[in-house]
Amino acid sequence: FKKYPDNSMEFRITKDSGKVFQITAPAYEVINSNYDTVRKILPEYPSKIKNDSLTYIIQYFYKNDHTFLDENNKFTDKIDTYINFIKTLKRSVEKENPNVKIYHIFEEGIDISNVKNQKYFINDENSFFKTNFFKKSILCGSFLIIKPNGQTLIRNGEYRIDSMANHLIPDIWNKIFSTINVNEKIEVKE
Repeated sequence: FKKYPDNSMEFRITKDSGKVFQITAPAYEVINSNYDTVRKILPEYPSKIKNDSLTYIIQYFYKNDHTFLDENNKFTDKIDTYINFIKTLKRSVEKENPNVKIYHIFEEGIDISNVKNQKYFINDENSFFKTNFFKKSILCGSFLIIKPNGQTLIRNGEYRIDSMANHLIPDIWNKIFSTINVNEKIEVKE
């Protein structure tokens, strides 16, 4: 990792080699995307703020990433240690940022049936997020922030929700989006 500090570890499964790891995925990606399409896919969030003005932070979990999953792609957290940790971070971030809502999204094929009473833990049905944002499987998952204006920041690899939320500090956010060439607006399939 020291040789490639701006990259994250991508993985894939091949028939001849098994699981292959490469440090080739960018740590950060900046794009413009269709906020309205994303907003319609996410479950409604009870909020005093209009849903079309919320900023969303998404933590994405990849199939076959055994950081969080067993060999059958079942989310594992036997005593809810990780669930309680991310719930605490979620509450803290949303309290500090009332216009931010957080979801934990699992790639299609991951079994989250053992996650009880967590309406913000959802499966990526029809692979919408995998197809449009998280095209490469990344060890330890990825994070995404999308603002109502479509500005989208993706962070690949091991990270925390509260650290991701720090990117929303106006000086940091504006610096990111003023110094980087943002991709053309991507077409998001509905």
